[in-house]
Amino acid sequence: MMSEEDLLQATLGSGLLAFGDALWVLSTEEQRELGGCFQHLGQCFALDILANPMLISGGAVVQLDLDSNKVTDVAPSLEEWAALMVARPGRYAGAQIAAKWIGVNGPIPERHRLVLVYPVHLGGQYTPENLLAMPVDEAIEHCSTRARNFTLPDKWTMTVK
Repeated sequence: MMSEEDLLQATLGSGLLAFGDALWVLSTEEQRELGGCFQHLGQCFALDILANPMLISGGAVVQLDLDSNKVTDVAPSLEEWAALMVARPGRYAGAQIAAKWIGVNGPIPERHRLVLVYPVHLGGQYTPENLLAMPVDEAIEHCSTRARNFTLPDKWTMTVK
């Protein structure tokens, strides 16, 4: 069982995969390699199963949803973030999504994250059939490009038939 201490230790640079590979705490080298594109928001130190980065910004932890391009406050400190991850890995890391995908498709390949084939705003769902394992750098680029190029104004909805 993953502990808060294990998570906090990993954020110091050793890195790890936790909660059925749903949470990827980046090593120092991985932070330099993958986190640079998020520097304007903070220091990227972890990715959830959908490649959404978790960042330290002003001492607090925030998460960027790559599909919507929205930033959400997660915890006021790294210590409180670790407690939340241990208490609710499904909510913050996507542990249930990862478990369902692994149950259908087998292990997630090394350095891969899952991406939605059809985004939620186009009627897609977080199901194994609508998720594709993609190398992490491609997943980040794919999702962030889609978010930059396709957004609906507030209060608009779209129905896909």
